[in-house]
Amino acid sequence: MIDHHVYLWTDGEAVLYVGRDGGFYDFRVFLGRLGEPLREIEARPATRYRDGGTTSIPTVEGELLAPRPATFSWMGSSDFPALPCVFTWSDGRPPVELPRVDPDDYVIWIGAEQRDVTVLVSH
Repeated sequence: MIDHHVYLWTDGEAVLYVGRDGGFYDFRVFLGRLGEPLREIEARPATRYRDGGTTSIPTVEGELLAPRPATFSWMGSSDFPALPCVFTWSDGRPPVELPRVDPDDYVIWIGAEQRDVTVLVSH
């Protein structure tokens, strides 16, 4: 069961969404297009790096690297902007790189069965 929105990346068309599924290292990964039902990619337990939040999530189709949020010493810490995520396909397709966005700026609809996720722009 998705109990927390962890990451959301989009370029206005493509979307990569990650929700937490219970444990601190257990995630569900979804990829697709803004406004359409996303396709789930089965994830394995993640690894978090000691740099303050970079996370690597292996999946059955490749690996997602989620960089830690940007930190500016003169402004404090900020979640946005941050480096883009990179999803590297195991079959050699070009990687997917998308900018991180604030989930609060979007409507994230999760179906009753927890199998469907759709991301919409909040108006």
